[in-house]
Amino acid sequence: MALAVNGFSYNPHLLIVVVVVVIVVVVVVVVVVIIVVVIVGGVVVVVAVACGGNCMWRNSRSNDVSVGWQQEAGQGRRT
Repeated sequence: MALAVNGFSYNPHLLIVVVVVVIVVVVVVVVVVIIVVVIVGGVVVVVAVACGGNCMWRNSRSNDVSVGWQQEAGQGRRT
């Protein structure tokens, strides 16, 4: 049942398996990214609440933007 396309022969069942594997990998990656974002967001909120909401950037001596919540030079807060 192998089909020949452009000189390459492939099994349609193999193509289905590859498509399913790709879909599963994409879904797993998306789920992992969502979980990581939720965990990091939760940690940021817990730290902000525990510090009274301002120690994350007030005690920082670096020029880095503090966790993306409050930017320096009056650029405002991320929405």
